[in-house]
Formats: sequence, structure tokens, C-alpha cells
Amino acid sequence: MGLLIEVLGAYSDIIIDDAPPITAVTDAIILASKVASVWLVARYGYAKRDEIRKAKAALMTVDASVLGYMMNDFPRPKAERYNTYYGSTD
Repeated sequence: MGLLIEVLGAYSDIIIDDAPPITAVTDAIILASKVASVWLVARYGYAKRDEIRKAKAALMTVDASVLGYMMNDFPRPKAERYNTYYGSTD
């Protein structure tokens, strides 16, 4: 994986790798040790604070450079929702 990242880095300024959950398998920790920086992404309403803290601690064990945290699947307020119709107008 380290060689792949090095080769791809010769062709790109930024490489985005997606990894499985940190607390589920060790793949993400191994990958984090081979990249320049990491964004920790947590799913709203699914990930618990304690799990996120454990994930950060695991990243720190490999001296990962954590740039920040993101939360996805965050519910939007009802006023900001809209309906889109993709059907035919015929």
C-alpha cells in the first residue's frame, strides 16, 4: 500500500483513500500510518462519542496527523428540505 501511495503521489497532489471503520478492523490504522494526513468521519446518530474518542486514540498510536473531524448523514431542518420529481412530464 505504501508503494501504491508513493506511485499515485507522483501523478497527483491529493489522493483520497477511504478506509473501513477504525474500531472495526486494523486496515484504517495501517493506512493512516502511511498517509500525510487523516480526516476522521463519523455518521450522525450512529457513532458514539466514546467510539470517536477511541478512534482518535488509535490514530494517535501511529502518529497520524488528524486534520479534523466530519459528521455525515446529518439531518437537515425541515425548512431546508425540498422535494424533487424525476418522473416524466408526459
